Amino acid sequence: VATADTEQAWLEFAADGKAVRQLEAAVSGRDKGQLPDEPPTRAVQRHTLRFDVSAETMATFRAAAAELRRRSGSRLDDDALLGLMARAVLAQPKPAQPKPAEPDSDQASGRSSYQIAFTKCPCCEQGFQLGGTEPLAVGPEVIEKAECDCNHLGEVPSEAGAHAHVGKRTRASQNILPAMRRELMVQFGGCCAVEGCHNQTYLDLHHLSYPQPGKRPEPGSIIVLCGAHHDHAHRGSLVIDRDADGKLRFHHADGRRYGALQASRSAEDALCKMGFGRAEVRAVLVGAGGSLEEVIRKALGALTANRTDNSGAE
Repeated sequence: VATADTEQAWLEFAADGKAVRQLEAAVSGRDKGQLPDEPPTRAVQRHTLRFDVSAETMATFRAAAAELRRRSGSRLDDDALLGLMARAVLAQPKPAQPKPAEPDSDQASGRSSYQIAFTKCPCCEQGFQLGGTEPLAVGPEVIEKAECDCNHLGEVPSEAGAHAHVGKRTRASQNILPAMRRELMVQFGGCCAVEGCHNQTYLDLHHLSYPQPGKRPEPGSIIVLCGAHHDHAHRGSLVIDRDADGKLRFHHADGRRYGALQASRSAEDALCKMGFGRAEVRAVLVGAGGSLEEVIRKALGALTANRTDNSGAE
């Protein structure tokens, strides 16, 4: 990172009582020639996790992964899978905190299942998530996802830090009131709104459109999504809107109906278990669209009709 022109600045920065971890964080994401006080140009990075586990743990992990994929009704990459597992742990009551008697769930009380701390620099708008004791840079889509449903503390005074900004303390505000959260959870049956997704544990509130400052959200502008589909929505791989009748529509970025391929595969497996041959099932599933239930009903009707016609011909 340091060059002949910036070496002295880096030496002074390092000599100011900095620990090795602080130096690593300062160098990370900066290009050669940048100064210590300049914002990093490559702030958001991918991280690698490696585990050495027993066969029993491996088998248990695979079973848990299969269950999460079944609940989501779609493919989950490593990032989404581990994210959902982490949320499952964070959503549990803390050991030192008794479980509330009434209401008996966070969804019923209108509270989020857990809270994570984010900060955003008002100058460069770079966001950070606290991971243990170390702030990790995150992408703008992660901050947007958090801002869908958060307690906003404003500018919080801090002692020091590379990303600390001292400002006037403002009163905390919650952009979605508990009463509205309870109403939305009831409206969507305590389940992710995406067709074919059965996740009921890792739920977020997502804004289809944001209200004007100081205004209340418009009816129908907020929906319930599981963590994985909320990620997809803010990364642009899941597009959500409403048709002329106000019904929710889910599409991939290229316009394909979201989850159609997964619904077709699930329908194929279900129909084969009913005794139909895989070749004849695949023939009637060509171009199939709709929810899993709709796909199975249409395919079952076509398969039954085909067998009736064949028996009549004989």
